[in-house]
Order: sequence, then structure tokens, then C-alpha cells
Amino acid sequence: MIRILRINGEFDREYALPPWTGSMIRGVLGYTLKKSICQEPYRRCGNCLNRAACFYYYFFETRPDIVRNPLIARKASGVTKPYVLTPLKVLGAKRFQFTLNLFGRKCRGVEPLIVRTLVEMGRIGLGRDPNLGERRCFTVRSIETVNPMKDMRVTVYEEGKGLTPLGARVTPYDLTEEDMEEKAAEVVGRRPSMLEVKLLTPTMVRFEGNPANPLEAHHMIRSLVRKYSLLTYYHGDGSPLKAEQAKLLIDSSAKNLRALEWKLEQVYLKRYSLERRRLENMGPFVVGNIMSVVDENLWDSDEAAFLMQLLLLGQYIHVGTSTTFGCGQYVSSTDPMESHGA
Repeated sequence: MIRILRINGEFDREYALPPWTGSMIRGVLGYTLKKSICQEPYRRCGNCLNRAACFYYYFFETRPDIVRNPLIARKASGVTKPYVLTPLKVLGAKRFQFTLNLFGRKCRGVEPLIVRTLVEMGRIGLGRDPNLGERRCFTVRSIETVNPMKDMRVTVYEEGKGLTPLGARVTPYDLTEEDMEEKAAEVVGRRPSMLEVKLLTPTMVRFEGNPANPLEAHHMIRSLVRKYSLLTYYHGDGSPLKAEQAKLLIDSSAKNLRALEWKLEQVYLKRYSLERRRLENMGPFVVGNIMSVVDENLWDSDEAAFLMQLLLLGQYIHVGTSTTFGCGQYVSSTDPMESHGA
């Protein structure tokens, strides 16, 4: 269901990096992909007669018309794109990592194109270093496909050796619903009393049109229920939830997951809008921890297993808005104090 590409790169020089790199990576990814496959890369996609067959349009623009009957989301803003990424993780003076998580068979089927795009991004560079006055060019040393639930990985690209794609079929290196079902069953069997969510990157989950404040686990479940259905409907690999199923999951999470403690910090991000040609603020987002009490009755309900699957899935599809910029990444754990020997 999800192919996680971990990109290992090295900058040509020691560059100064902005605090938030997610929107910068996304911008260069889109620019490079369009330039590599489009005969008129500076033309707007909405006026292009080839958009129905264009992978860039499907991947980066992602409008409801990518399917014949857009039943779930009729507005472009409501359609989930078939990927999320994470901001740079700096490993040394010049070395770094980031991940690109791909959803659906169509993305897996063009893995060579995506890998070539990632390599070409290094030649274009990630933005301009204000001190050196040059773009931050880098070399992709390797790209791995990783399955964190099975602790498995395989190299699909290595500098000097080329590309060994996995193809469109699902492999043991891909993260599947079966992997999450197995882990969720183990959690339900333990019947934990506490749930901790650590927001690793800035997160904004909307509730009734506004950023949820304070953010609670059931707000996240609401967002994940919708995103799961959008991903399965528009990008395959699964079946969208029926309205009654979605309502049961949302109601169960609101009833059985009660926030006990928040350690959240509000943050704003900056991104450069190519359309408006200016630097803009994004937010408010939050980072930090949410601790919730799990009602004992949850574990006897029919919704328990799928709720846990959604929380596990959300760690890789992210939650809330701007996930293609790297926002909404989190990890969840149950009975965290016991696991740390408290």
C-alpha cells in the first residue's frame, strides 16, 4: 500500500539551511518532475489537453477529474495527493536524509521516473543559500525502500551503480494493510490504558473549519478516516469507508480516547509562493505530545482494531493539512510510561 523511499544525500558544500525545509523540497520535486516529462513545463495544467494521461498532473496537481466520478471530494482542495514527504534530517556537515512516501499502484509503477527525478533534484539544488549566493546542490548517494514494521530495507538506487526498481507489484519491502493489521491486533490484545502521540513535525488538524484547539486524538481520527477514504478512492489499494463505518469510528474515538495532558507548542512556518512571488506565513501549527486515557470499553468494541490501524497508518500518511510539505508527521505509542520502565 505504501512505498517508503528514503533518500540519502550529500550537499556539495556546507550550506546554511532554513528552519523548515519541507516546502522547499516539495517545490523542487514538483519543478523537476514537470520539467522532466512535460513538453511545455511553464504552461498551466488546467489548460492542457494531455492532463488526463500526465503523471505530473496526477501526482502533483491531483484534481477530482483524475477519476470519472469524483464522488468523495468534488473540490481540488479536498483531494489527497498520492504522496507525503518529510523535511531534511541533517546527519552531518553535508549529509542528510529525507523520505518520500508513495501511495498506490500508479506511483509504484513509475518508480524509475520518481528516482530519476530525485537524482535530478540534486543538480537543480534546494533553494538558494543567502550567504554563498548559489543554489544548494547535492548528490543522491543512495535511495532505499524501507518497511519499518518489518525492519526491512532494500537499495533501489546507488550512485555509480544505477537503479534496481521494485516495480508496481507489492513486495515485502512495502508497508501493507496486513502489516498494520498484525500490529493493531497485538495492541488490542494488550488492552493498554494510555495512548501517547508525539507530533514530530508541525501539525494542523481542522475541526469544524478551524484548527483544533486543543488538539485531541479524536480530531486526528476524524482527519485520518477522511484521508484513508480519499487515498483508497482516488489512488487504489483498498476500499473507501462507508459513511456509517466512518461515523462509528469517529464516535468511538471521541467517546473512548480522552485527552489527559498536552505539551504542545504553537509554531508558524514560512514558504515562498511562486504564484504570488512572496514569502508567506503558514499556521498556526503545533508540535509536542498529547497523552490520552483509553477507556477499557474500547477494547471490547468492533471498532478497536481499525482505530489502532488508522493510528498506525497515520504515521506514514501523516495527518492534517500540508502533509506534502512534511507537516503532520507523528509517532504513537501505548502505555508509554510502562515501556520506559516508569
